[in-house]
Amino acid sequence: MNKYIRTQYGHLVTNNLGYWKSSLELFSETIRIKVIEKSDGQIHYPAGDYLVCGFIDDTVIRICRPGGGPAEEGINAERYNNLIQQAFYNGYKACHGIKFQTVEFPNGMCGELYGPKSFRL
Repeated sequence: MNKYIRTQYGHLVTNNLGYWKSSLELFSETIRIKVIEKSDGQIHYPAGDYLVCGFIDDTVIRICRPGGGPAEEGINAERYNNLIQQAFYNGYKACHGIKFQTVEFPNGMCGELYGPKSFRL
């Protein structure tokens, strides 16, 4: 299934901003109208002047502690490098994880995906 999606729709999966280009003005207008609704009409943005078409969403997926086990069998075997664990550990949140950043459009679709990246960065 994965191979079929890649061969048939790979151009949409790898670089899909061109696919959404014709809809960006509609997304901007939709967001402008919703902002006016939520502000009880106190804020007014003229049509065409609102330049927001999506929202950035940062996500961290927690993972188990990577690596650290024995790299080979036997007594006193070498262990994996501890740098693997350090690359995915964030001291502020005190967990290991992987980061993703997306741009979400008002229609609920993910317009752009960046990641995965180490949680430490």
